[in-house]
Amino acid sequence: MNIITTVSGIHSRSENLIKMTREFDKGIISYNELRKALINDIKNFIGVQSKAGLEVFSDGMLNWQDPIRPIIECVEGIKGGPYLRWFETNTFYKKPMVVDTLKIKKETVKKFFNFDLVPEEKSKIAILPGPYTLSILSNEKNIERFTNILKDIIKLLKKDYKNLFILLQEPCLVYEQYFPNKEYFIHLKKAYNQLYSDNPQKYIIHTFFGNAENIGPLLYELECWIGIDMTETPYSILKNFKKSNILLGILDSQNPIIEASKRINKLIEYIKSLEIGKVGFCPNTDLRYLPRKLADKKIITLKKVKCLLVS
Repeated sequence: MNIITTVSGIHSRSENLIKMTREFDKGIISYNELRKALINDIKNFIGVQSKAGLEVFSDGMLNWQDPIRPIIECVEGIKGGPYLRWFETNTFYKKPMVVDTLKIKKETVKKFFNFDLVPEEKSKIAILPGPYTLSILSNEKNIERFTNILKDIIKLLKKDYKNLFILLQEPCLVYEQYFPNKEYFIHLKKAYNQLYSDNPQKYIIHTFFGNAENIGPLLYELECWIGIDMTETPYSILKNFKKSNILLGILDSQNPIIEASKRINKLIEYIKSLEIGKVGFCPNTDLRYLPRKLADKKIITLKKVKCLLVS
């Protein structure tokens, strides 16, 4: 069985980076000083990923204010609207407001991705909000416009970085308030096919904050990797993904308790009983909700998970 381990969202910032960010906002330190602190934090996180033996590395997204903000800042024609609560967390995002024709700002895009600090030989993962979630959380319900602009951003990233995985965060697919109607599945499938048409094996549609069973008929048909929040979804769904590549969000991003071995062992034994081609493990979503030391410990847990599966 082929196995990968990676992350699925924004990592927690260190106390020092939080402090330096506040001082920068107050005009106490320069941008260069803040940048040095950011680079140091990224390098430390890369060290954690190395210790955990991850196959696919992230830069931690440590300069992302929220999972949506870079789209606002990197795309002409989108403005930041009111602050809204990010699902059932104690964090907020700015509502994207489409006001004009959409066009990416190439230099601004590069500011949010720091893969030059990741070892060149490592596979890398670029994490972006998915087109359905963007359309639901914005004032623009036209998924096609967001699909096209995401494709432009991905094309730019792939030009600069080789061996790149793309993870599209799609919490709105499984969050009860935003379930798509079955009649809309055809539009979603078209959008995802358009995004991953060049290489489905390098794309992940990652769902979280809800039970993936609710949109199973859509997910089973996709050719890319499927990300499932296993803190919300029963194990039994996995038997339907025998022909798929699945990324399992097994680490609870909002729970400070490190996952119990008994629970993980139960999942591993169930996976071993199935004939799944490729499987991956990750946190269910952003680990930014936890203190940095705890978030790092969660990542290192993935090494134990992989060892259990191959033993």
